[in-house]
Amino acid sequence: MFGFFGGAKSTDYPELQSPKTTPEFQSLIGEKRKAALEMIESVDGWTDVDTSSFPPNHGVIVQSKQVGDQTFECVRVSKLVQASPQKVFDFVRTTVLAERQVWDKDLVEFKVLQKVDEDTNVFYSLNNAPFPVAKRDLVIVTRAAPEADGKFLLVSTSVNYDHQATDTSAVRAVLTLASWLIAPIDGQPSQSFVTRLVQLDPKGMIPAFVVNAQKAKAGLTLIEVEKLLQ
Repeated sequence: MFGFFGGAKSTDYPELQSPKTTPEFQSLIGEKRKAALEMIESVDGWTDVDTSSFPPNHGVIVQSKQVGDQTFECVRVSKLVQASPQKVFDFVRTTVLAERQVWDKDLVEFKVLQKVDEDTNVFYSLNNAPFPVAKRDLVIVTRAAPEADGKFLLVSTSVNYDHQATDTSAVRAVLTLASWLIAPIDGQPSQSFVTRLVQLDPKGMIPAFVVNAQKAKAGLTLIEVEKLLQ
């Protein structure tokens, strides 16, 4: 079992798929695309997360929801952002480490492991965690592409991947589902309605306060993204 500070370095989880071929990666990310859109559009089961500590007039809605028998809730964050959909999309999909670290402060390492197709890549990331929790790393497949209705969608999920061992200082976490949906606003080309989903199982022994803090952090990240875009 993974420990509080770190742990065993097995990187295969039975709940994850282990795609090898392009069609297998595409099939998996297609399933996750459908799941993300359903979660974004769903109404029932969401609970509002306290945002009273956020800056005044932040305009962010943060909600969480229990999904099936998952231990950790899915977090949904939404906000009207003062930037065009294309600008937001280009900003959050960058694969350049230094550019991602501008808004993802915990990111230590980020690299492309495999190009699946024009819109889909396998990535490795290493992330800091609050003391005394060990760093977490991830291997994820991500698809970032325009939708037919003028929206932009990024979808990510963890996979078992033979060619990337866990960092010796980290525990391999599982990103069950993550997405950014960036929608245009009629008549307002310099605005977007952005919805972000994050459902992460950090594995190991994680204090409750750390888990709860991550819910609010997703909302603060969206505020920071808008600030940087402006």
